[in-house]
This record gives sequence, C-alpha cells and structure tokens, in this order.
Amino acid sequence: MTQSHADNISLWQGQLSLGAVPDNEKLRTLADQGYTHVGCCLTDSEIEETLPSRAREAGLQWTWLPYTLSALDEASDTHYLRRYLSSLRSMLMQPAKIHVFCDDSATRCILLSYALCLNAGMSTSSAYFAVWSLTGDQTHQVKRAQLSAVANMNLYG
Repeated sequence: MTQSHADNISLWQGQLSLGAVPDNEKLRTLADQGYTHVGCCLTDSEIEETLPSRAREAGLQWTWLPYTLSALDEASDTHYLRRYLSSLRSMLMQPAKIHVFCDDSATRCILLSYALCLNAGMSTSSAYFAVWSLTGDQTHQVKRAQLSAVANMNLYG
C-alpha cells in the first residue's frame, strides 16, 4: 500500500517543504507554486557554485543553512543551528513558503525541520509525524540518536 505524503507543513504563518537539490526546472516550479525561499543545508564544498544565482534568477530568495551532522555532537556548532532556526522562524512568521534541501539522504533537512517543529511548540511525536508526512520512509532512516540530540539540544534559548 502506498502512503501519500503532504507537499508541505504549516509552521507559524508560513509553509515548509523538503526535497532533493533542485534543478532549474524545479526552481521555476517552486517559484510558480508560490515559494519565496529555498534553504540549502549543504556546505560550500558540497554545493554547486551556480545554484544560489540560479535560485535568484528563478525569483526565489536564497537561504544558506550549512551544517554537518557532526555539528550535533559539537556544542560549539549549536550556535549556527540556533541562528538558522531563528532566521527560518522569522521568515515563516512573515509568512514565507520555504523549500529546504540537502543531500540524497535528506538527513540534515529532516533534522532541521524536526527542530523547527519542536521550536513551534510541537511534541516530539507530533514533530516526527509532521516531518514524516513530508518525507515518508526517509524519516525512518534518521538515527534515533540524532533525533534525540536535536530534541535535547538547547537550540531555543
């Protein structure tokens, strides 16, 4: 049986979706669907150099949110995640429609979205379900330890 998934979730007054690295056609489709931003969780060594300008040419605002999974283990790097959450939260309160992406595993954008849902006041189980509604089985591939690390981080203070 195939489970259908949501295109986006509502947070504050905005909407959030997750997906793969967008090509030019996907960028135009996002803009046509009313998306205002694309958020990239890839680091500078992982990202295609022309992607930010191609996103802007499609009429989307580029939001760079680079982090590695090791950041979850390094207290010194949590300040970046805190800044990303604050920035995304501000955008979603405007309201914005944001498409977040990372690599093929989607782990980083899943974890960032999970943290946003927790920041919006959802319980851990509700946040997990909200992110699962976007990604399906990819969410099940995220390690419990990573989800717990995000839930137990002081990212909101």
